[in-house]
Amino acid sequence: MASVSRRRLRLALVLALALVLGGAGAPIGEREGKRVAIIGAGVAGSATAYFLRHNGRLNLTEEDEPSNLVIDMYDASAELQCGRVRSIDVNGKTVEVGGAVIHNSNYYATTLAKQLGLERTLPAKMLLRYGLSPFRVNHATLGVLHRFSEIYEQHEQGQTFEDIAEFVEMIGAVNLTNTSLRQFLINEGVGETFINEVVAGVMRVNYGQSVDVPAFVGLVSLAGGTDDIWAIEGGNWRLCEGLREASTMTLRTRHTITGLQVAPAAGPKDFRLVWTDDEGNVVSSEKYDAVVIAAGLSEAKLQLPKSVRKKVVETPYHTTVATIVQGQLRDLFDHLACDLPEVLLTTEHEDHPFSSLGRLGSLPATEEMPCPGIYKIFSSQPLGDAELDALFATQLAEPEVRVWKAYPEYGVGQPHSAVELMPGLVYVNAVETVASAIEVSLIGARNAALLVGHHFLAEAEGSYHAAAAATATTAEDEVPVEEAEAAKEPEAAEVEDQVAAAQVSNDEQEAGHDAAHERAKYTEASNKEQHTKVSPEHKKAKPKRAASTEAPPKSKKRTSQHTEL
Repeated sequence: MASVSRRRLRLALVLALALVLGGAGAPIGEREGKRVAIIGAGVAGSATAYFLRHNGRLNLTEEDEPSNLVIDMYDASAELQCGRVRSIDVNGKTVEVGGAVIHNSNYYATTLAKQLGLERTLPAKMLLRYGLSPFRVNHATLGVLHRFSEIYEQHEQGQTFEDIAEFVEMIGAVNLTNTSLRQFLINEGVGETFINEVVAGVMRVNYGQSVDVPAFVGLVSLAGGTDDIWAIEGGNWRLCEGLREASTMTLRTRHTITGLQVAPAAGPKDFRLVWTDDEGNVVSSEKYDAVVIAAGLSEAKLQLPKSVRKKVVETPYHTTVATIVQGQLRDLFDHLACDLPEVLLTTEHEDHPFSSLGRLGSLPATEEMPCPGIYKIFSSQPLGDAELDALFATQLAEPEVRVWKAYPEYGVGQPHSAVELMPGLVYVNAVETVASAIEVSLIGARNAALLVGHHFLAEAEGSYHAAAAATATTAEDEVPVEEAEAAKEPEAAEVEDQVAAAQVSNDEQEAGHDAAHERAKYTEASNKEQHTKVSPEHKKAKPKRAASTEAPPKSKKRTSQHTEL
């Protein structure tokens, strides 16, 4: 009887585990309705919620089932848009004040915008007048963007990175993080005049820093100067709005999380968030099975246990000021105001109070104002009245000013932070130590969702071994300790073999020749164009589901495969 009970228990756990190990996009935390807290409602937090709700999938079909997770999102802001990706309405025109453009090669951003039904628009093209395309800079920039194809393929296979050093190695960018942008461009044959007059200006606009930033950061930034850029109609913040709406979670605004409680000292952890309410009372949340930190810890008020905090690399964030002015420019730099280019970039000099001045649109002309417009000015400090009066002959309204911590201070050879701070605790924004862009945050978000899924899977495997051991020791025909220890590893292997065999058998019986057909289609399409439009075999979470319509750009390097959540 006891041996029969053990076999029944093992079979039941094998079947339950097979649900979790069901291949790409299998339900994350499905059996227990796991609870996950996300701190931060920007791009990283909103996308993490989306990937958790949809089991790590990117391309969804009508038959894809959502996860059974309970997801709570906390954000300190009361005026919710998309973290640092924000836009404002100026005289009926949408003006981006952070996260202004998306590149066509940004596979995650492009795919998610399509999934959410968001319309594209063309942004103000800040750099096209400078003609980056004929230069070797453009080739180097696109080369860096295509390196992301490696991580797209890794994620499709369920593979993750647990720290930033591993991420940098995955995409082959180790040398680019240890070399300055200036030195890299010189090595590529780019002239110093172009570097000093154009590239330096771009770096001041995008990161408020010089060409001494790491080459990887700089090249990602220069992507905004190519032809292949776009924005979302109505503002890029709508990407976050769409992701949150598709995540079916609870959003709690005006919650500044100040602490994280972790218990017990040994074994699976429970997490509780701590904050102070409007009455000044310290409040502790219900327990969570996992927590995702989607905010920069260097600027956040969140206190972590010392053992966890030491895994985080403290990176100060750079202050950026965006000033939006409606008015008539003065004649500048021996040019009539109406003849100035649409964008002025400045080099680093104490006489230059701003890094860029860009014309976003025109306003009706009058006799006193022949060419008034809407202008966006970036600077590292708020501009005073005297500085604005020196630029504008007439201002039609009070300037709109936005001050925020936009991106980290970058340096060559900086140490890298951990992403998984402990099992069940993930720090998404660690990816910003490599580069700050919408696509980079989306990569970090999908990686975080997969890490949480791996954590729940590990807990499920641990529960099986604990239950099997308890049954063995309480049975009437109790097995001696020595025999139990000797049998433990073979039993675990037997379970894994049964799960794998069951999965393969199921695929073969129900899918038939579909998998081979899909592989043939994918290979043929890959040979024709870089951005393939059919699904690779591992995208099929369940054999009966319709195949997704798009596949990530193929990387040149083949990677090892393992079970994906």
